[in-house]
Amino acid sequence: MPMKLEEITRKETELLHRMPKGGFCEERDEYLKKHDLYKEWQEIFTHYVEIATTGDIEAIKRALFFLWYQCSEPNQLSGINNLDEHLVEKVLLIVDKLAESHELDSELKWMLPYYYSVAEWYFARFQKLNGLLAASVTNKELWQTEKPKSTFINRGQLGEYWHSIGHNRVTGGL
Repeated sequence: MPMKLEEITRKETELLHRMPKGGFCEERDEYLKKHDLYKEWQEIFTHYVEIATTGDIEAIKRALFFLWYQCSEPNQLSGINNLDEHLVEKVLLIVDKLAESHELDSELKWMLPYYYSVAEWYFARFQKLNGLLAASVTNKELWQTEKPKSTFINRGQLGEYWHSIGHNRVTGGL
């Protein structure tokens, strides 16, 4: 039986508190390996994917964030690396299907162009994901001009990230 989203969020919050707060990338990497934090982030991703396959939009957003964050930020900062490629593809196919059927919620429509603007090469390598790619390039400036109606509180690394880059700022970029 899959974990509940609240349980995963609690584990993710605990793990965020265990992350190194400073140091050079090499030192952080050693710490993350020594304390199995990379492995724990991989497990959290796996739990999100399990729930995402049931159609839970929040789990889909968090799983998508993990796979995007893995390629857009140094692993030593996020703790996220070597995510299971089979699970990565599963998440991308879920988002692609939602995009193809016009079932993306407003927040995901807002996030996708930003993710694409930072790491377009990552999504572009999945040529068969026409819906995801179209949603990522449609309204390219949406993340700069719109403010999401939801909050990013208590949403794990996804929430921490959007809060840290100033998601409340609109117009003129972040």
